[in-house]
Amino acid sequence: MKHNKGFTVVELLIATTVFSVVLLVISSGLIYIGKVYYKTTAQSKVQDATRAIVDEISQNLQFTNGDLTILPNRICVGDTGYKFASVPSAQVLGSTHALQRVSSCTGAPIDGKELVPQGMYLYGLSITEPVSGQGIYKVMVHLVSLPEGEPLFGGELFSGGSCKAVPGSEYCASVKLETTVISRL
Repeated sequence: MKHNKGFTVVELLIATTVFSVVLLVISSGLIYIGKVYYKTTAQSKVQDATRAIVDEISQNLQFTNGDLTILPNRICVGDTGYKFASVPSAQVLGSTHALQRVSSCTGAPIDGKELVPQGMYLYGLSITEPVSGQGIYKVMVHLVSLPEGEPLFGGELFSGGSCKAVPGSEYCASVKLETTVISRL
């Protein structure tokens, strides 16, 4: 008897199919891991930026003896002012002066530092004193990060203060941080 060495066409087709399925499963897993990585990275960056803004405003509120002035597009805490663009006018990604530290309520920028990092929007900012005269304040900051070219309003990824669950949403991150601050002076 003669023994043939090698594989038949059917065996090769089966092996190729099994290999293709395994490769497809591995590729899908890697793509999913990549999306999760981008989503958590974007969320972490927005969270860090939001926390930094809330910390700065909160620290100023703690040491100002309740000197809070709220004007249109400007909030003054003691000797430090925060000038911000209203949300509709700040909808161009990368726009400057979304939230800027100024020397006083009417002054020029202290150091020219934009508090909202490049690629993020200031979606909301408020400082309220629930009970007047008690030195207790509520600070809220809401930042949003979207891919370049994606508008804040009427876009595919962001609506109503949160990111939509649609393709491309791994690049969208929205963080709203609220805290209560007690004046120490």
